[in-house]
Amino acid sequence: MIPQLVSSMQRNSELSVHSHITRYYPHLLHTDFDEDCLTLNIYVPADVADRSLAVMLWIPPGHTSMTYDGNVLSATQTVIVITTNYRLGALGFLSTMDRYALGNYGLLDQQLAIRWVKDNIANFGGDPSKITIFGGGVSVGFHMLSPTNKGLFQRGISESGVPTSSQLAGKPATWARKLGKNLNCSDVSDHGRLLTCLRSSSWQDIVNNNPAQNTLTTLEGQFAPVVDGEFITDTPENMIYKSNFSNYDYLLGFNSHEGAMLYNLFGQTLYPEILNSPGLSSTQFNQLLEDDIQGSYDDELDLVADACIYKYTDWQNTFSEFDRLTNFMNFKEDKLLIAPTIDTARKHERAPGTGRLYLYQFSYRSSVTTSPPWIEGAIHGDEISYVFGVPKLTPSTYSSAEQALSDDMMTYWGNFAKNGNPNFGDATDVTWPEFTNEEELYIDLGIDVTVKDHVRANDVAFWQ
Repeated sequence: MIPQLVSSMQRNSELSVHSHITRYYPHLLHTDFDEDCLTLNIYVPADVADRSLAVMLWIPPGHTSMTYDGNVLSATQTVIVITTNYRLGALGFLSTMDRYALGNYGLLDQQLAIRWVKDNIANFGGDPSKITIFGGGVSVGFHMLSPTNKGLFQRGISESGVPTSSQLAGKPATWARKLGKNLNCSDVSDHGRLLTCLRSSSWQDIVNNNPAQNTLTTLEGQFAPVVDGEFITDTPENMIYKSNFSNYDYLLGFNSHEGAMLYNLFGQTLYPEILNSPGLSSTQFNQLLEDDIQGSYDDELDLVADACIYKYTDWQNTFSEFDRLTNFMNFKEDKLLIAPTIDTARKHERAPGTGRLYLYQFSYRSSVTTSPPWIEGAIHGDEISYVFGVPKLTPSTYSSAEQALSDDMMTYWGNFAKNGNPNFGDATDVTWPEFTNEEELYIDLGIDVTVKDHVRANDVAFWQ
């Protein structure tokens, strides 16, 4: 179902937002989940006379719905920070590819939040012409591509992901029918009756009977974005040159060991062998690679599989199961995040738009990480706490160097939201250069912030 505004919010925006936060969001650490999750949490810096503040709207990553405290980022950067949630999985992305369920409802949830902010943020002292969406990189990128978002925001920050990182849903109607069968719907071939049955089911039953659970599709989703002809009009690769994409200021990047998400986020369901070893046999390694590229390279599956096995095998240490595991993680992060991000940056720079472009890698292994010692660098999501100033919020837990890194990152993000330039505004020690296809400069965010060039060039070249 397409998201709808609550009538009370339309009548009295400031009062109703407060009441909705009080009702659904009494504290930040909560486990009270609901399909009706499209609420906004608005953080406004105190005692600020400026009534034209830049606005940062946080869209959480797509693998989970989480809450984030925007107080520190808002107060230190003198910006309005807004956090929201949206429907996930079948609740947000089920599609029958026809009039009964076009799909992309999770993205439409996000769009409604953006639209509401555009229409109402002036009541909170925000400038509706200075809106930056940031967070989940795939979602942010799709909003930058969609023609239905023109004029709603000015800048985007994609943290760990771009639209080409996640495949469009494969055979979405098939997965909708599988869900219907799991819920004992009588006639799943009739999409009208199927949707009537699904809508009569509780959201808990829909979540618990997800046919894509415990498979690779959980990660690269069959309940995922689709080309619906409206919000997404073509493949992301084609939309880059047909849309307003390159006119947005864009800051994007990834963490240095994204592939470790297989261990931390998905190990229990997708890769139990990773949790139990840690290591992979030669048979497991080859099979996981082949399974992963199915659907993307079906016409040349054997050729691509052989090339990937060759590329991600340590030929000096072919008997190490641990090395196979780390190489499989490298394969996943290169294919899913690193190469698509660089490719997207290159296309943004090449397209005839006016938007500025900045690339980063977050490489610091936090002192409070829950990753095992053998996982080096920053894993998926590690940068978020530094963007939101958690080290400043709980200084006894973090070192002074970690607090300084968080200060730098909040300043870069805040400056970008205000001006489209991470260097213009509050001062930082290191100037962040624009990304160009000639030099491919980027900033490496660690305890020592440095400027480098051509990140992971050999790995990226393999996937081009």
